[in-house]
Amino acid sequence: MSLAVHPTVHKGVVVDDVGLHAYGREQHVLEQLPAATELLHSELAKVDLRVKRSKSKLIASSVNLRIALQSKLRRYAVKGVSTERNLGIDFSGGRRAARTVRR
Repeated sequence: MSLAVHPTVHKGVVVDDVGLHAYGREQHVLEQLPAATELLHSELAKVDLRVKRSKSKLIASSVNLRIALQSKLRRYAVKGVSTERNLGIDFSGGRRAARTVRR
């Protein structure tokens, strides 16, 4: 899948987890990330793959941006969260990702 039409949106893939990361001014992110998300879903559907809705999470650098993006991504059942377990793809809401190690 080519995200060349969305140059400030980057994908991360670890085994069977996929993540999209957009950066820039809030208005730019509000335009680019939903379009890239739609592209990702349509390309996966072409090869009979589906995104598990209960695992679709959104982390943003501000609460207002998270709410706005969640509204734009409603059809994909993306849930806005302030933190999420790290499953191999490092994204955080505007700050360094913290890791908790269990022993």
